[in-house]
Amino acid sequence: MNSADILVSNGIVLTLDNENSQIINGSVAIKRDKIIAVGDADEFASWEVSRIIDAKDCIIMPGLVNAHTHAAMICFRGLADDLPLMTWLNEIIRN
Repeated sequence: MNSADILVSNGIVLTLDNENSQIINGSVAIKRDKIIAVGDADEFASWEVSRIIDAKDCIIMPGLVNAHTHAAMICFRGLADDLPLMTWLNEIIRN
């Protein structure tokens, strides 16, 4: 019998493969810290699972690694660096 620690199920799986395939009622099985299976939710009915996350009306997609950077802020390094962050952002950077 197949088993997983977590099953994220009933969502739209974005595979991000070469064809940009989507699995409309899909599931992703996770064991420890690795994805071990992806497919139609029905394929996982017999699996032994510790935790199920219902992703109904949600998208299941790969994580975005390093999607947020502050490279542009290097230009402002040292500019009013004695100010609290929100003051610096609202009064110096956004003006």
